[in-house]
Order: sequence, then structure tokens, then C-alpha cells
Amino acid sequence: MYINSVSPEDLDLPQVSDEPVPRNAKKAMGTLPYYALGVIGLMAGIYWVTKRRQKVAAGDHEKKEG
Repeated sequence: MYINSVSPEDLDLPQVSDEPVPRNAKKAMGTLPYYALGVIGLMAGIYWVTKRRQKVAAGDHEKKEG
């Protein structure tokens, strides 16, 4: 919040919308599940690849000795 005697346009401040905040929050929160699923899927894929590489490396090591 700015308290000033000069208009916001003179200071090049962004224009404030008359749209209520809950409407903007509803838009943002509506997209959250899609982003959450994407992040969860990405992390699960990274975990799977990492564990797979560890298993392959452990299996290759045993084959070389045997």
C-alpha cells in the first residue's frame, strides 16, 4: 500500500483492478491440481529412473565378479 499525494499513474505504478480477489484466487487454485499432478508424475519418473540405474549397476557389478 502506498500513501502518497501523487497519482499512481505519475509514479508508473501498476493499475489496480476492480475485480474481487477471491475470483482471482479461484482461478489460481483451480489450476493447482493439474500442476500438482504434473510435479508428482515428474518426481515419480525421476525416482523410478534413479532406482532402475542403481539396480542395473548392482546387477552389472555382480556379473563381472562372477
